[in-house]
Amino acid sequence: MSSKSFVEGSRTLCVYKLNKWGYTKVSKSGSIIWTYGEDESSIGFESSLESEIPYFRLHYTVYRDEPIKRDYKVYINYTSCHYGGKRSWFICPLTIGGQACRRRVAKLHYGDTWYGCRYCMGLGYEKQYEYYGPNSFLLKGMARYWDADNALDDLRVKMWKGQPTKRVLRLLSKKARNAYAMEREIDIRNLL
Repeated sequence: MSSKSFVEGSRTLCVYKLNKWGYTKVSKSGSIIWTYGEDESSIGFESSLESEIPYFRLHYTVYRDEPIKRDYKVYINYTSCHYGGKRSWFICPLTIGGQACRRRVAKLHYGDTWYGCRYCMGLGYEKQYEYYGPNSFLLKGMARYWDADNALDDLRVKMWKGQPTKRVLRLLSKKARNAYAMEREIDIRNLL
């Protein structure tokens, strides 16, 4: 396992949830409370959508040796959807190494004392860092090969009007690519 922190264990502000609760449609304020066993943390926020550049104002206190108050703006960007309407995004408020991130993201994660995108926070997904042992590439390739094989077995419709379906062709192609990758890995290991 890596020493890297994971998205799955972090406190997260999700623009989709805030949109669902109506915070990206009209200006209003609210708060979110997270509980982890007996630990509890919360964040207050206000949406200001009538301003020239819409934003969320985040305010919370971090308790370390002494309390640290945080109060800053996270700007919101909108993109149009093909089916009509618009989708809301956070703009990452962090500056790393003197360079503003400004990534358009759906989720902001808590790290240290700030909220930012997963790249600025150095967060990964647990699945990215699973350890399969010293032959990890080979074992991952075998797992992908077996997954494609099992997916083929699970399909109900494999042929349509005498022809294999697109899904069957895609899985067969994936299975062939993974088999080739495993053979190459075995050949490389034999050369060493």
